[in-house]
Amino acid sequence: MLQALIIFMPFAVCLFWVMMHALLASRTESFSSAAFFFLNLAIYMLVDSCYSWGSTNVHTMATFSLAAQFSGPCLIPLLMLYLGKLRTRKPSRSIQMVWMMLPAALLTSGLVLYILVGHNAFEAFISEFLNSGHLAAATFKGSAVYYYYLWDIIAYNAVMILEILFLSIYMIRQAFRRNFSAKHVWNFLFKNGKIAPIELQFVFISLTTILFIVKANLYRPWIISHQNYMVGFAVLEIVLVSLLAWTALFSSADRISMEDMFSAFLYNRRPGEMDRSPEPEQIRRVNTAGYIPHSLSAGIFSTIRTYPEDESLRENFEHLMQDEQLFLQPSLSLGDVAVRLRSSKTIISKMVNETYRIGFPELLNTLRVDYAQQYLLGHRRAKQDEIAKQCGFLSASSFNNTFKRICGVTPKLWLASFK
Repeated sequence: MLQALIIFMPFAVCLFWVMMHALLASRTESFSSAAFFFLNLAIYMLVDSCYSWGSTNVHTMATFSLAAQFSGPCLIPLLMLYLGKLRTRKPSRSIQMVWMMLPAALLTSGLVLYILVGHNAFEAFISEFLNSGHLAAATFKGSAVYYYYLWDIIAYNAVMILEILFLSIYMIRQAFRRNFSAKHVWNFLFKNGKIAPIELQFVFISLTTILFIVKANLYRPWIISHQNYMVGFAVLEIVLVSLLAWTALFSSADRISMEDMFSAFLYNRRPGEMDRSPEPEQIRRVNTAGYIPHSLSAGIFSTIRTYPEDESLRENFEHLMQDEQLFLQPSLSLGDVAVRLRSSKTIISKMVNETYRIGFPELLNTLRVDYAQQYLLGHRRAKQDEIAKQCGFLSASSFNNTFKRICGVTPKLWLASFK
């Protein structure tokens, strides 16, 4: 009984993490893609557990084999959608859902052939297939069930192999482009260093994929006679799926540390909803302790920011903003910056969005508000028109509205909290 409980536990763990994501990560950009992935993974885990448990009857296996035709090929497309959210934070395009045509076609053909073959013949084939693998096809050659084998089981294996190859190429390509390294993982695990969530996910996805591939190549007779090994596989699945789902809670963070991972509820927000200035009561409490106000620009131009496609472009851009303070020009546009950097508006916009997870206009406003905070502390009697002009805003009303939106309070109230 205990063996059966552990073997079927991965299914329950997947459902548990779907609920946890609904509670703790419902506002993150990747919530929908992550939730669909783990729901589909739960179905796949249920089929896998039935296959792993030696006492599962043939009727149940025949029923769940049809579910496997859909859930298995869906895993990697849904995983790709999730990784795409982590990588670009952009809405999914309809063309990306073309992947779903393969599992839908497999499920449809499987149901049609199941009806044509008949329940009894289908169960007989499944029973023989579980015992002798692909050698079972020779026994049924010439019958209707043989075509089920050709059109569904062979097609299923081919689709899964192609999808795994595609996922492997994608992950290797991204790892090189984003400068992933084992050193980052080592620092994260043992030196409380920070790491990008997508880099950590690549590690867990790789290990989980290898585990699934190994398990998929085990014959049913060997599985029945080695149930203790299946318990070990189930425990590994529970651990890897939990790590994968736990890390997915931090999709809105650019980089996380081991310490951050024990505060998952703090990351239930969309990218761009930065931890800016606190509420008025929090400001007063902080200032009574004598702390310096939080720098917004420090959060944007962190030393950990990189842009693998053109690192020199990012460095030159930060030089313009930090050293030359180009953002103080009220009429500054993306085209002006592109001219200074000898690039195009499209490239600069892409670099800003992918590097800082924020649009160019919002980045300018954030830097101007950060500069305004420092200016306010040094010029307490300055009028809003003067402040707006000095900090790159076109008008006092624009300055006041932008400051309140980013900081949560008006400039006057913010300054009053710093005595």
